[in-house]
Amino acid sequence: SSPCSETDSIFPYGIQLANKYDKISVCDTYGKHLKNCLDNSPTIVHNNMNEIEKSLGVSLKSEEQKIEFLNSLYKKGIKQTYLTNGGDESYASNFDFHFKIENPKINTVDPTGSGDSFVAGIAYGWHNNLTFNETITIAAKLGIINASRFDVCNVAAGELETFSQEIKISPMGKKMKTLDVTPR
Repeated sequence: SSPCSETDSIFPYGIQLANKYDKISVCDTYGKHLKNCLDNSPTIVHNNMNEIEKSLGVSLKSEEQKIEFLNSLYKKGIKQTYLTNGGDESYASNFDFHFKIENPKINTVDPTGSGDSFVAGIAYGWHNNLTFNETITIAAKLGIINASRFDVCNVAAGELETFSQEIKISPMGKKMKTLDVTPR
C-alpha cells in the first residue's frame, strides 16, 4: 500500500517505466491510487476482492460482475489478473481467458501474508516460464500453506511438493489450447 498521498504517484510511474522499457510489472496494491495504477496497464495485477471493492467503489458480488471486471482490465492492456478471496473461490484471467479457482478448505491459522505469498508464486511462474495453470497452482499452494501457520511468508520449496490437496482450476467461457512445444 502507499503510506501517504505524496507517494501515490510512485506506483503508476514505476508501471510507466516498466512499459517504456518492455519489462514486466506486477501490481499488488490498494487504496485511492489503485485506479491510476490500473490505468497505466501493469502486466499483472493481483488483489483480493475486498481491496478492489473498497479502493475502486465497485461491486464484485456476482460472478458476472467479476468477469466484467476482469474484462475491463484486459481492455486496459493488463495481461493477467488474479482476484483472490481468502479461502473462497478466486478468479483469474490470462489475456481474455477466464478461470475460477477453488481452493481446498484448510484450518486457517493466520492469513497474514497469504496474498504476498500468492504473488511470489506468480513471479516464480513467470520467471520459470511455467504454464498459466502451473503458476496458479503454485501461487494458490503458497497462499494456502502460509494461511495454515503463524510464520508469515516462509514456505519451503519442498512443502509445495508434499501439498497433496487439489486446487481446482476451471475455465470459464472460451477455452485456451495448450501446445506442447518441448523439443524432442
